[in-house]
Amino acid sequence: MTKGRIIILVSATLSFSPFAAAEIYSCKDATGRVITSDRPIPECADRAVTVRKNVGQAAKEIPRPLTPEERRKA
Repeated sequence: MTKGRIIILVSATLSFSPFAAAEIYSCKDATGRVITSDRPIPECADRAVTVRKNVGQAAKEIPRPLTPEERRKA
């Protein structure tokens, strides 16, 4: 087997491994539009973000950060 075929075979094997499970980040921006990405979304730093596994199930909810006023009350 050539080196190129070995690399392709290893790449294909790893892409189906459990370690290749991706996370999908989504949130609503100020206008209500849903933004989705495969990495944390800078535009959503002040909003709640839903993180889903690649099978579509919600894995966790990241709440929006507290405002300075909410931090003072807490």
